[in-house]
This record gives sequence, C-alpha cells and structure tokens, in this order.
Amino acid sequence: MGFAPPSEPWYRPVVGRRDRLSLALWPPGPDPASPEFVQVDGRVVAVVIVWPTDENGMLTEASDLDKARVLPWVVSDEALARLAEVHGTWHLAQHDLWVCGDTITPCPRSLMRPMAEHPGPLRRHATQLREDLLQGLA
Repeated sequence: MGFAPPSEPWYRPVVGRRDRLSLALWPPGPDPASPEFVQVDGRVVAVVIVWPTDENGMLTEASDLDKARVLPWVVSDEALARLAEVHGTWHLAQHDLWVCGDTITPCPRSLMRPMAEHPGPLRRHATQLREDLLQGLA
C-alpha cells in the first residue's frame, strides 16, 4: 500500500473543515503513556496521519485509506493542553482525533492502531519524517 504525498509540507487545521487525524508515533513499550512529540526550533511538533475525509470529518470510501497523508503538525500550547485533556479520558493510541480549527475532539476508535501493530509503509513513513525533523531536514 502506498501513501499519498503531502500537498503541503505541514498539517494546518482549517476553521470550518473537520479533519480526522491519528497521532503517528508512540514511545516503545507495552503500555505507552503519552504520544511522542519532537522539538523543532522551540516548537512542539507531532507527526500525524491525516485520513481522507469529507469536510465533516467522515471517512470517504474504505478503499481511499491509502490516500492518507503523513505530515508534521506544529502543536500550539492551547492544542497541546487540549490533547492532554482528551488523552486523560480517551487514550490517543486507541482513538483518533477530529480537528476543526482550534477545536479538538476524540473519535470513537483509531484507524492507525491496527496498522501500528503490523509495521508497513505508513509506519515507516512516519518514523522517517520524525528522523528528518530531528535532523532539521524537513
């Protein structure tokens, strides 16, 4: 399965459009406590999978999942606080997020979780993006 190249180099939430995201990277271990973020030039960055959805955040066809995009997301302080709040109730390794502008809400399940258990192109792409960010290449 190949994944769509990003149309933009960074994920940017848009007011009026609800996107479905998965946080892509978690520290190793049987029960990771929190997602792994990267510091880039003093900014907090998460690697996210942006799933193909309509403007309401609903998945398009299941066959479109290979059009998912792996992108870095510069997470604002407000968004980071909201992610921590959501994670307290809805473990973000087990749930996706709906993001619309500054609004972040949990999804009932994660599309990434089954894929994370069996590493493939999506996981490799996310890991490479993280390494590129750490090396300042992105």
